[in-house]
Parts: sequence; structure tokens; C-alpha cells
Amino acid sequence: MKRDRRFALLLVLPAVACAPVDGGDDAAGTGQPDAGGQQAICTMPNTPLPCEDQNILQLSLHDFVSSGAVDNSESGGVFTSTIDARAGGMSEAPQNPFVYAKFTETGLVKVELDDETALGSMDWDLMARRFVVLLNGGDIGPSCVGAAPVAGGFDDLVAPPDGAGYGVEDTFGEPDACALQTDTRYTLGDPRALLMDWWTYDTCVATSGQVFALRLADGRFVKLVIDAYYGSGQEACNTGGTAGTNAAVLTLRWAWL
Repeated sequence: MKRDRRFALLLVLPAVACAPVDGGDDAAGTGQPDAGGQQAICTMPNTPLPCEDQNILQLSLHDFVSSGAVDNSESGGVFTSTIDARAGGMSEAPQNPFVYAKFTETGLVKVELDDETALGSMDWDLMARRFVVLLNGGDIGPSCVGAAPVAGGFDDLVAPPDGAGYGVEDTFGEPDACALQTDTRYTLGDPRALLMDWWTYDTCVATSGQVFALRLADGRFVKLVIDAYYGSGQEACNTGGTAGTNAAVLTLRWAWL
């Protein structure tokens, strides 16, 4: 049943049963993962999701697909992907859906899902709108995509980090409370998110350079850094506090591990 989408999205789900994970090997040195070298972390959507009604009241949830595009280029096994997460601008974002995307061997691919359908779908890995980037797992979706922040630079990470704790989204805290947990660094009202340290805010949205290791539902690993919030002028924001142009056209750099 379609609901009134004047309000918002998010959801809390029960714990996901996990299988052992094998980091896998590079397939013939191509920079692509060996699909046979991992074990899936989860294979079925973890539904139904508790707190759904409360979640709908927090972030705008809609029953139509975002028009935002996802584009890619690749060099030496490293992908540069852009997500048009503008959602009509800051003031219009609550009236527009998230963009959904999945990591594939040919790049980050848009998944044509509306917000409601995405609640029960494992076919996406991350969702984005403006500066909010969330993963499909934990409180946000029925899959089990996890992430861990990693010290050092993007090029320094050449294999899944030993002993990393791959957390899943914990945006609503205690399931019985169904209370939205916000990013306490600022007063913007954005939800607490595993990847929220990719950006900082003073006079504009600056990128931190924080690198993350992601563990996907099928057991494969990705390293990821979000390089830009602005389509142009990101460096001016990072170094001088001057906002760039074409805000919320996100640039992601990532590679298989």
C-alpha cells in the first residue's frame, strides 16, 4: 500500500545473521574481486522492519523514483562515480526521494527504486540525498552492508583491514524507543550515519578525506572516499570556506579490495 509521502523515511530492523567472511583474492590481478572467494553475509531481506511509521515521519519518503543520475569513470581499477543528489535543492529536498545505487564490476550503478520499494530491497548498497549518505543495513534497509573508518589515505588501503568492526546503520538507537538519533556535530537535523564523517560544516560543506572500508552483503569489500560535495569549487570550500557551485553532485572514489 502506498502511503502519504509528505514526511519521511527510515527503519529499524532485527539483527542480521552473519556468515564467516573470506576477504577473497584479486581476480587475475584485474582489480576486480574474485566472486568465488567470499561468503555472503546475508542473502534474504531482513523484514518486516520495526519503527517504520516513526521513521516515515523523520526523513521524506516518497513513492516515485529520483531523477538523479549516477555516472562513472575508471582508471587502473579505481572508479570515480558521481551521484546527482541535489533533490531539487536544500529547501525542496523533503519533497524529493533518495537516489539508490549499487557497487558493480562496471561501476556504481543507479538502482531505479522509489523510497517505499527500497525498504524491502537488497538490490541497493547506498542511498544519497544532499549530504546524507546511508547504507543498506541496520536501521536503514533490509540488507547488511557495513562500514568501518580506516586510518590513512585511499592508496594506503590495499586489502580489507584486519580486525575492522563493520558497523551497520544505527540511526534509531534502541528499537523499542524508535527515536531518531541525529548527527550531534551540528544542528542541521541530519540523521546519525556510518559515513557522516565524510564531511564537515562551517560556512560550507567541506570534505574530510576520511576513507571507509565497506563490506557488502555478498561478502565483497570496497574502499571508499567521498571527494566532493560540490560539482565544482570543492577545494575553495575546503581551504577557504567559500561554497562551491552545483551543490550535492557528489563525487565518490572507490575500488574493490
